[in-house]
Amino acid sequence: MYLSKNSSFFLFASEIRAILASKIYSPSISPTGIYEYLSFGRVGSIESILESIIEIPPGHFLIADKNGINVKKYWDPTDEISSIQLSPSIDLQIESCLKKAVTQHLISDVSIGAFLSGGIDSSALVSMINSNITTPVKTLSIGFKDKDYDESKYAVLISKSLGTEHHKILLTEEDLLESLPPALASMDQPTIDGINTFIISRAASNIGLKVALSGLGGDELFAGYDSFSFIPKLIKIENIFGSDLSKKHYKLV
Repeated sequence: MYLSKNSSFFLFASEIRAILASKIYSPSISPTGIYEYLSFGRVGSIESILESIIEIPPGHFLIADKNGINVKKYWDPTDEISSIQLSPSIDLQIESCLKKAVTQHLISDVSIGAFLSGGIDSSALVSMINSNITTPVKTLSIGFKDKDYDESKYAVLISKSLGTEHHKILLTEEDLLESLPPALASMDQPTIDGINTFIISRAASNIGLKVALSGLGGDELFAGYDSFSFIPKLIKIENIFGSDLSKKHYKLV
């Protein structure tokens, strides 16, 4: 949910383009949004790529009335930590939560597919979908000609093991360039992952899927990125050198 306000108006919409379509707001690029995009490949909450348009933060709600605008937090995932029990084991608790989430997302009036990369996250997801439906689930993955970047073979192995109806999209440079204009036109916020998501979502639509599940977010939840181990190392180095670290230039290997 995006919002923009000043002394004379309050605009809100689920897409930035809706705010722009009102013609009430005069768009200008946000320096903070540009910095975040170039630094991290996406614009972080609560900022947007446009000045004076912000997101309502996750786990918050907003009340706008004659008294003004009030944003309140209604949920924080860390609040659930106190409810974690040592028995059964953490892995069994995670399995139970994942099964519950997958089962709830399978409630649909149309067929459900899944984006299958061959990694742990999407493979676990597809396995659980497969065990809860009677017909083969449709899965999709993106492959590349360059073998150094192509991981689609793992998706094919998982598909064969689970008996899914697998669709592999081979992405070439020409396909990427052709997809850029419609992909960018569909984005409210720039993101380096948005192109891949657009292409595989379009492929899902082309084979008749209206709903597709993915393992997105697993790396963030379970520390799957190198930065989760690299940043603590940097903090240790900073603690060793103290405040002088920010004043001097060190080559970190």
